[in-house]
Amino acid sequence: VDRPIDEYRPRVIISYATGTRDKWHGYEHDLDGEGCGLGMKYCQIVVRQLERVGIQCFSGLHVAGGNNWRIYFEKLQQCDVMLAIMSPAFFKSGPCFEEQIEARKHGLKVIPLLFQLEEDGSPPGSKGSQKWVEEYEGKQAQSEVA
Repeated sequence: VDRPIDEYRPRVIISYATGTRDKWHGYEHDLDGEGCGLGMKYCQIVVRQLERVGIQCFSGLHVAGGNNWRIYFEKLQQCDVMLAIMSPAFFKSGPCFEEQIEARKHGLKVIPLLFQLEEDGSPPGSKGSQKWVEEYEGKQAQSEVA
């Protein structure tokens, strides 16, 4: 970001789950530092490529340490497109689910980018994604009543 964050107007926003690989998440050894999993690396790759071709984008990586990450939702409202970095961790992430709800609420075009399969080789979200669909439909019904 080449200016103060409140003056930055991206067209693309990126949704990703960090996906920390550590003992707490079922790995035999800690492979990543806290909050520094593969999803962060995948996001950084996408951000770098977009910036190289002059496309302004925003992700949680752009939020400086110590700042409230919820500024992400302010930027989301200014965007036209969301790139969703699909990984197994994405479908286990409450914040990613919330980001998807907000993207649809604000009319963003959501483009999924498949970066990582489940351990058995199946697409992320193919097992248990029904929960996301049910929660999404429940939130839609609540907003229609309100």
